[in-house]
Amino acid sequence: MQGNLMKWKYAMPLDISAISTVEAHFQVELPEDYKLLLPQINSAKPTLSTFDIPGRKACVLDYMHNITDVLTASIATGHTDFISIASDPFGNHLGYHLGNGRVSKIFFWDHETDTFIACASSLSDLIEALY
Repeated sequence: MQGNLMKWKYAMPLDISAISTVEAHFQVELPEDYKLLLPQINSAKPTLSTFDIPGRKACVLDYMHNITDVLTASIATGHTDFISIASDPFGNHLGYHLGNGRVSKIFFWDHETDTFIACASSLSDLIEALY
Protein backbone atom coordinates (compact mmCIF):
# COMPACT_ATOMS: atom_id res chain seq x y z
CA MET A 1 0.00 0.00 0.00
CA GLN A 2 1.50 3.30 -1.05
CA GLY A 3 -0.29 5.59 1.43
CA ASN A 4 1.24 9.06 1.36
CA LEU A 5 3.94 8.13 -1.19
CA MET A 6 1.81 9.01 -4.24
CA LYS A 7 1.86 12.59 -5.40
CA TRP A 8 0.52 14.09 -8.64
CA LYS A 9 2.54 16.76 -10.45
CA TYR A 10 1.35 19.29 -13.01
CA ALA A 11 -2.41 18.86 -12.45
CA MET A 12 -4.47 21.32 -14.48
CA PRO A 13 -7.67 23.03 -13.34
CA LEU A 14 -10.69 20.82 -13.99
CA ASP A 15 -13.36 21.88 -16.49
CA ILE A 16 -16.26 20.08 -14.81
CA SER A 17 -18.49 20.48 -17.89
CA ALA A 18 -16.08 18.29 -19.89
CA ILE A 19 -17.13 15.28 -17.79
CA SER A 20 -20.68 15.61 -19.14
CA THR A 21 -19.33 16.06 -22.66
CA VAL A 22 -17.37 12.79 -22.46
CA GLU A 23 -20.29 10.94 -20.88
CA ALA A 24 -22.71 12.23 -23.51
CA HIS A 25 -20.39 11.33 -26.39
CA PHE A 26 -19.92 7.74 -25.20
CA GLN A 27 -23.45 7.49 -23.71
CA VAL A 28 -22.12 6.14 -20.41
CA GLU A 29 -21.52 7.37 -16.91
CA LEU A 30 -17.85 7.55 -16.01
CA PRO A 31 -16.83 5.64 -12.86
CA GLU A 32 -17.21 7.55 -9.61
CA ASP A 33 -13.60 6.96 -8.52
CA TYR A 34 -12.37 8.56 -11.76
CA LYS A 35 -14.65 11.57 -11.35
CA LEU A 36 -13.70 12.00 -7.70
CA LEU A 37 -9.98 11.81 -8.50
CA LEU A 38 -10.12 14.20 -11.47
CA PRO A 39 -9.38 17.40 -9.50
CA GLN A 40 -6.05 15.81 -8.41
CA ILE A 41 -5.15 13.90 -11.59
CA ASN A 42 -6.42 16.07 -14.45
CA SER A 43 -3.47 16.19 -16.88
CA ALA A 44 -1.19 15.14 -14.02
CA LYS A 45 1.90 12.97 -13.85
CA PRO A 46 2.21 10.50 -10.94
CA THR A 47 5.38 10.34 -8.86
CA LEU A 48 4.99 6.54 -8.78
CA SER A 49 4.45 5.56 -12.39
CA THR A 50 5.37 1.91 -12.96
CA PHE A 51 2.91 -0.99 -13.05
CA ASP A 52 2.78 -4.56 -14.28
CA ILE A 53 0.23 -6.19 -16.57
CA PRO A 54 -0.11 -9.83 -17.60
CA GLY A 55 2.82 -10.65 -19.88
CA ARG A 56 4.59 -7.32 -19.40
CA LYS A 57 6.51 -5.91 -16.46
CA ALA A 58 7.39 -2.29 -15.74
CA CYS A 59 4.80 -0.48 -17.85
CA VAL A 60 4.70 3.28 -17.34
CA LEU A 61 1.79 5.60 -16.65
CA ASP A 62 3.25 8.83 -17.99
CA TYR A 63 0.35 11.30 -17.83
CA MET A 64 -3.36 11.24 -17.14
CA HIS A 65 -5.24 12.98 -19.94
CA ASN A 66 -6.84 16.32 -19.30
CA ILE A 67 -10.58 15.61 -19.29
CA THR A 68 -10.94 18.13 -22.13
CA ASP A 69 -8.60 15.96 -24.25
CA VAL A 70 -10.16 12.56 -23.50
CA LEU A 71 -12.33 12.57 -26.63
CA THR A 72 -9.41 13.42 -28.91
CA ALA A 73 -7.17 10.79 -27.29
CA SER A 74 -9.92 8.18 -27.47
CA ILE A 75 -10.66 8.85 -31.14
CA ALA A 76 -6.92 8.67 -31.92
CA THR A 77 -6.86 5.00 -30.84
CA GLY A 78 -9.30 4.16 -33.64
CA HIS A 79 -11.61 2.34 -31.23
CA THR A 80 -15.08 3.80 -30.70
CA ASP A 81 -15.58 1.57 -27.64
CA PHE A 82 -12.51 2.79 -25.71
CA ILE A 83 -12.24 5.83 -23.43
CA SER A 84 -8.58 6.76 -23.13
CA ILE A 85 -7.80 8.41 -19.81
CA ALA A 86 -3.99 8.13 -19.70
CA SER A 87 -0.95 7.34 -21.81
CA ASP A 88 2.56 6.05 -21.53
CA PRO A 89 5.61 7.65 -23.20
CA PHE A 90 5.54 5.09 -26.04
CA GLY A 91 2.14 5.76 -27.64
CA ASN A 92 0.08 3.27 -25.63
CA HIS A 93 -3.05 4.24 -23.73
CA LEU A 94 -4.90 3.25 -20.57
CA GLY A 95 -8.64 3.51 -20.33
CA TYR A 96 -12.08 1.96 -20.18
CA HIS A 97 -13.66 -0.42 -22.66
CA LEU A 98 -17.37 0.08 -23.26
CA GLY A 99 -19.98 -2.64 -23.29
CA ASN A 100 -23.72 -2.79 -22.69
CA GLY A 101 -23.83 0.94 -21.92
CA ARG A 102 -21.26 0.69 -19.13
CA VAL A 103 -17.55 1.22 -18.68
CA SER A 104 -15.30 -1.70 -17.88
CA LYS A 105 -12.25 -2.16 -15.80
CA ILE A 106 -9.01 -0.45 -16.87
CA PHE A 107 -7.31 -1.75 -20.02
CA PHE A 108 -3.87 -1.15 -21.48
CA TRP A 109 -4.02 -0.58 -25.25
CA ASP A 110 -0.83 -1.56 -27.05
CA HIS A 111 -0.72 0.63 -30.15
CA GLU A 112 1.83 -1.56 -31.96
CA THR A 113 -0.26 -4.74 -31.78
CA ASP A 114 -3.66 -3.02 -31.44
CA THR A 115 -4.48 -5.27 -28.50
CA PHE A 116 -6.12 -4.64 -25.15
CA ILE A 117 -4.88 -6.15 -21.91
CA ALA A 118 -6.94 -5.88 -18.71
CA CYS A 119 -4.75 -4.33 -16.05
CA ALA A 120 -6.93 -3.18 -13.12
CA SER A 121 -10.51 -3.49 -11.93
CA SER A 122 -10.72 0.28 -11.38
CA LEU A 123 -8.65 3.44 -11.62
CA SER A 124 -8.21 3.37 -7.85
CA ASP A 125 -6.81 -0.17 -8.08
CA LEU A 126 -4.43 0.87 -10.88
CA ILE A 127 -3.17 3.82 -8.84
CA GLU A 128 -2.74 1.58 -5.79
CA ALA A 129 -0.63 -0.82 -7.91
CA LEU A 130 1.80 1.88 -9.09
CA TYR A 131 5.35 1.55 -7.81
